[in-house]
Amino acid sequence: MVPSLGRTAGLANALAVGPVGSSQGRFGEFTSALSFERAGARLRTRIDGELSALTLSCWVRIDSLQNRYNALFMADGYENGEPHWQIRDDGRIMFSVMVDDSQVVEFFNERDRRVVRDAGLHRIYLTPPVWNPDDSGQWMHLAAVYDPNQRRVRQYVNGAMVADEEIPPRLLVRTLRIGAAEIGNWGQPFRQTPWFAVRNLDGAIDEMWVLDAALESAEIQRLYEQGKPLGF
Repeated sequence: MVPSLGRTAGLANALAVGPVGSSQGRFGEFTSALSFERAGARLRTRIDGELSALTLSCWVRIDSLQNRYNALFMADGYENGEPHWQIRDDGRIMFSVMVDDSQVVEFFNERDRRVVRDAGLHRIYLTPPVWNPDDSGQWMHLAAVYDPNQRRVRQYVNGAMVADEEIPPRLLVRTLRIGAAEIGNWGQPFRQTPWFAVRNLDGAIDEMWVLDAALESAEIQRLYEQGKPLGF
């Protein structure tokens, strides 16, 4: 069981489901983290209510990016106002929020070689590549901030901002929701092709924060400085 920062009454923990493993934590041999290298591994949690802004923060060790999409924190159904946070196989961090799940969005998918239907109208905010195979096995701190008031999405690696994008007016979501969600995987993909559906993270997560606030850059830097191991 993993302590949860969700404020949902009656739910104090996330539940490990499937072959979640135990791994050495970022502070060395006497600390632990959870690994998701096997396909069915995930943590299940639930955070009810509405959020006026969102900050996601975690310490993660990536061993490989074996899937096209590799999950960090994923709302189950990807419905209106729900976030997805993951890492693509090219080392780019992806953060997105569903804007309108009732809209029909179709496009030609190169991998499937056919027209596919998307989950709805959403916007993906990408960083430049922040991971490559030389970084395998190393701990890093990641954070994503969705700030409706400033209409910005900011993303950070080891306390430094690596992407800052404006939210277009038609894609702005002022009320965010999470509900049922997973850490390290995604159990309810809307397309079942293996390359799309399998999203377990080949690596480990030491700590995950979910905050109903848009932290500023100085606060993200402080989270990183206070949470990093000695000599990092």
